[in-house]
Amino acid sequence: MIRAILVALTVAALTVSAARSGWLWLVDLPSEQQARAILAAAVPDQQAPIVDRFDPTFGAGHVTVTINYPDDAMESDLGDRAEQGFRRMGWTTSDDADGDLVAAGAGLSVRVYRAALCGPRDPGECGAEIVSSTPEAALAFRFEVHVRWAPLTVAGLLAGLAAGWTLRKRGDAPAAGGSAGASRSSGD
Repeated sequence: MIRAILVALTVAALTVSAARSGWLWLVDLPSEQQARAILAAAVPDQQAPIVDRFDPTFGAGHVTVTINYPDDAMESDLGDRAEQGFRRMGWTTSDDADGDLVAAGAGLSVRVYRAALCGPRDPGECGAEIVSSTPEAALAFRFEVHVRWAPLTVAGLLAGLAAGWTLRKRGDAPAAGGSAGASRSSGD
């Protein structure tokens, strides 16, 4: 009985992860130009010259567009204007657990967070997330594929449990005069 449950749970986990991977490849990450265009539609008066792209061979990647604040505007209203712009475009907006803006639309999600200044002196830190309370020098917009978990997870879990249980039960052929038959009659 325990082995049947373990096999069913293992197959269910594999099915759920395969289903999640399928959702990730339904929508491609935007190109650098597409990410800039989406951002320009949300906040038309901002330049977005700095784009970082991460495309792993397996799993989810991201495209990050970083906008440096002007020298005289360390505390900018850029985040508020971006939120209003995404809403005008028909995207849904909310705050995540860290208080960062998250916008979702067109199969993508965009997380907006405080970032390190992008400049020629330290290009490696460009767009890196800042978690301290110091004023930020830039705002980063990280585009990712928006994964819809609930329906796919439930379907994958149920299919995986059923497949795993069936596979395990097929392996339970009664042994000659053995205890497998006895456990079957007791409700296994």
